[in-house]
Amino acid sequence: MAVGRPVRDVLQIDSVRISYQRVGTGPPLVLVHGLAGSGRWWRHNLRALTRRFTVYIVDLVGFGSSGHQEFLLDAASGYLVRWMDHLGIERASFIGHSMGGYVVGELAADHPDRVDRLVLVDAAALPFHWRYPRHLLNVLRAVPYMPPRFLLVAAWDSLRAGPIPLMRAARQILASDLTRKLGRIEAPTLVVWGSHDPLIPVEIGARLAGRVRNARFEVIERAGHNPMWERSEDFDRIVLGFLTSPDPVGASAIESISSGPSTAVQQVADIASAASAPLRRAAAQPARFAVGAVDELRERQERLIKRYVSVDGLSIHVRTGRHPPASPGPVFILVHGFVISSRYMVPTAVRLVRRYRVYAPDLPGFGWSSKPDHVLDVRELAGVVVRFMDTVGIERAVLLGNSFGCQVVADLAVRHPDRVDRVVLVGPTFDPQAGLLRHIGRLVLDAPRENLLLWLLHVPDYVLAGPRRALVTLRYALRDRIETKLPRIAAPTLVVRGDWDPIVPRRWAAEAAALLPRGRLAEIPRGAHAVNYSAADQLAAIVEGFVAEDDGARAPH
Repeated sequence: MAVGRPVRDVLQIDSVRISYQRVGTGPPLVLVHGLAGSGRWWRHNLRALTRRFTVYIVDLVGFGSSGHQEFLLDAASGYLVRWMDHLGIERASFIGHSMGGYVVGELAADHPDRVDRLVLVDAAALPFHWRYPRHLLNVLRAVPYMPPRFLLVAAWDSLRAGPIPLMRAARQILASDLTRKLGRIEAPTLVVWGSHDPLIPVEIGARLAGRVRNARFEVIERAGHNPMWERSEDFDRIVLGFLTSPDPVGASAIESISSGPSTAVQQVADIASAASAPLRRAAAQPARFAVGAVDELRERQERLIKRYVSVDGLSIHVRTGRHPPASPGPVFILVHGFVISSRYMVPTAVRLVRRYRVYAPDLPGFGWSSKPDHVLDVRELAGVVVRFMDTVGIERAVLLGNSFGCQVVADLAVRHPDRVDRVVLVGPTFDPQAGLLRHIGRLVLDAPRENLLLWLLHVPDYVLAGPRRALVTLRYALRDRIETKLPRIAAPTLVVRGDWDPIVPRRWAAEAAALLPRGRLAEIPRGAHAVNYSAADQLAAIVEGFVAEDDGARAPH
């Protein structure tokens, strides 16, 4: 019988609010939910667990009763450690489900002295490279395994979190990989999986168990992605047996897994792979949503990956090369334009990444990066790019900006010349001789000259940014006088425009190049404003030639 009813409390850590519940007596056991979840997802397990443990049910920042806050995957395990410090919990056992499995797995790897035993439930800790339409399709496939009451709880928790925060958190999870840290987990670990999990296949669980030195792998039959609710009695029996056993993993299992995946684990993986083959074949032919088609186009040959980097407490979404280049060379940072994200930089990034390290971040407030508490101006955005460079270990870089991104790049090059190798200004905006109405007219003229897919990419970016952020950023852009900064850029600088670009007329592009101490102008035939998307081959060839030139060279205008 459970000891009493859960008592809810809230702990404030700096600006972050963590809501949690406590119930039971005994050693501490912390339960951490998954994406779109809350502490309510553990309600069927409390009766069994509270017989032996003091159970803490935590709502992660951004979810449940800890909602209406920015969720940062990189910071989640650190907040849990500080939460433990505030409550005086030296060590605890942890159970993490799905995204929560990633969080507690990272905690166990980074703070092994704080973890007694670890349970990873259908944990999102290893990568599996599926397109977003397939993930969405698999969410629908998971529904038949969910009891009606769980569907109601999950739906309410999802509504509380909100669609955009959920999408941001999902992208953080899909871009993350705990593989390199798993070998540092010292706590005895139980990896438990639903046999029919369509979201994270059971073979992923087998691989996960094989990478943890001191692990045991259990499969719960006829369970989907949420075995703690769907098969609660089986789940409680397996988990309690592990948590209370004097030999939770077993000497033979420890020995076989410590040197890599054991034969037993590999057999489970093989069986699971064979059993799920029909499901995988069905999922391999989903309807081609427009976004899926664009994904296929812009990240062909899987040259790029997405990841998140924490900068100034903000989660910065960045696209970068999947594999390092064969030979060392300059590092490129691609800075996107007004209100949009780095998605339309992908065609150029795909070509440059063959030879160079390339990073294409979403500036704060745009794309899938966090939204700061106020709209950042040009100078502040440039400062974030510098601190991003510090975070990922870039001393100097070639900065390539398009449109409004040119203003950010120019400001950075003036204020931090030691961090800039070269500068590429693609369609620098705004022409100082044109007012707002003329700029709007030029934008209308440019629209039919751009690739149609580009506008399909822009629509969700505008929605993510929101009208207020767009209007304030526009005001900052119009106030920023790039023409006063160009003469102060010391690095070799290339100005590029498409010769069909009405937003940046040739007169202004030539003037911009002339203002630069070491500037030159290049034009791309039949190119519109966003040549980084529609004429990526030509742009990449021009940029590579520019980078290969002698630093002292200055081509005629």
